[in-house]
Amino acid sequence: MATARITVAQFEKGVAVKIDERTEIVVVPPPLLVTLGGMLFDTNKSFLLPVARDQLGVLQEVYAARDTDQLLLVGHTDTSGDPSVNDPLSLERAEKLVAFVKDNPATWLAMFESNIPSKRRWGSTEDFHMIEAILTDGSEATVEAFQIDHNARVQDGETQRDPLTADGLIGPNTRRELILAYMARDGSSLGSGEFAINTTAHGCGENFPLDEAGDDVDAAPAANASDDKDRRVEFFFFPKSTGIDPPAPGSNSPAGSTEYPEWRKKAEVFNLEALRTGRGGVDNSALISFILENDDRTVAANQSVTVAGEKETETLTTDAEGLLEKQEVDPGDYVLTVGELTMTVSALPAGESRVPLLLRQDPPEEA
Repeated sequence: MATARITVAQFEKGVAVKIDERTEIVVVPPPLLVTLGGMLFDTNKSFLLPVARDQLGVLQEVYAARDTDQLLLVGHTDTSGDPSVNDPLSLERAEKLVAFVKDNPATWLAMFESNIPSKRRWGSTEDFHMIEAILTDGSEATVEAFQIDHNARVQDGETQRDPLTADGLIGPNTRRELILAYMARDGSSLGSGEFAINTTAHGCGENFPLDEAGDDVDAAPAANASDDKDRRVEFFFFPKSTGIDPPAPGSNSPAGSTEYPEWRKKAEVFNLEALRTGRGGVDNSALISFILENDDRTVAANQSVTVAGEKETETLTTDAEGLLEKQEVDPGDYVLTVGELTMTVSALPAGESRVPLLLRQDPPEEA
């Protein structure tokens, strides 16, 4: 069986297959790009602020929207500061978000240690941010109030963690439980079970700031500019069939590198805010929509086609224009059988244009 692995753009130009040979046509879906909006980080810091944390509750829905096992998190800084500082800071932001989505507190605990440079070190400000986000009952955001709240949740069976001593001191045990509670409140984890995913952290430093609208990379960025939208982390969900494509150029992208622009060019932008507020994101439904053409480029009108998916098999008939269409099917591969020809094709994302499938009969060999 022959296999043709092509992009959606190539697919839209038409696919020629041999009528006497089974051909597997694999349409490679684009990666998904999710950008967190708003003020994500304080200047020089990698702590994920509550406004960003609250956007992450729909990550599992994003994950389910594509057959993916590769997540690339790309950290950025604005153009204020020195590149020698911004490069490692952007990577640090991505790494801390990796720890967050995997509910791994150790990486965050390390940021409170004395060996971290003072400008980047976390402390009472970050503790306050976490406590304030967790205590939603109007309680004063104090360490003791968090300890009391934690113990109440332990007693009520909301968490299987151990109780804390309610002494108002932010020791290692209290801080660890504080971090875990902060990470858990988004209701999302990509660390294990059905949502396990291979995750890579990458930094772009100040090399790719966004334009004023925030929709694309700024072709002429201002130097030494402090801009909230450029202190960002982006999620690139890559399909299993391609992995991270093109591969990341090490842990950081230098100025003038081509990989990051290529990731953005290939990606479908996921509207995280729209999904979070119930106005839609990426439609997880798909459709089968092909125009069947004969070898002479005439349409294969009124042609019987058997469509076999994972859940059901159905026989459809093309219309007078050769169109074969079935709406609102599950994403995935489907086997189309036309006479003696069998093809494996992928259902298209809703909204993609119809594409021609050419039923080509090879000419007989000359004697």
